[in-house]
Amino acid sequence: MIEVKDSLFTQSNAAKTGSTNRVRGGRLAMTETNSAAQAATEQMMSLFGDWQKAGLGAWAWANPMWYEMVVEMNAEIARFISDRLKQDLEFQARVLQCRDPAALRELQCQFMKEAFEQYSSETGKLFKMNSAALDAVTGRGTDG
Repeated sequence: MIEVKDSLFTQSNAAKTGSTNRVRGGRLAMTETNSAAQAATEQMMSLFGDWQKAGLGAWAWANPMWYEMVVEMNAEIARFISDRLKQDLEFQARVLQCRDPAALRELQCQFMKEAFEQYSSETGKLFKMNSAALDAVTGRGTDG
């Protein structure tokens, strides 16, 4: 007997009724789920289309410098993550070599302090990059 959790469907029930169409866990239930997901997707796509008609699509295409700045920000984020992963692996190697509990505690404290400073600095850097991007796209901050 095959049972589906939280379902009325079992192999024996299917054999008795000859159909799985109206039973949770059966083939029709999956189709109904897929139909609901498809309907939700279509509704979201319709909303995106409405936003574009309202001008958001035109705004994006009229400002290619925005995309250039987003690419720069994504490159900065990727660089930061790459550097942090390298430092995380180096830290793990040092932890594995450490044999003194006091030295381990100092190592952990130093790692956390450096990580906090780096994340804070990176957040500030990304904030400045975002502000510069918005200034460039909107003309904010110019004397014209």
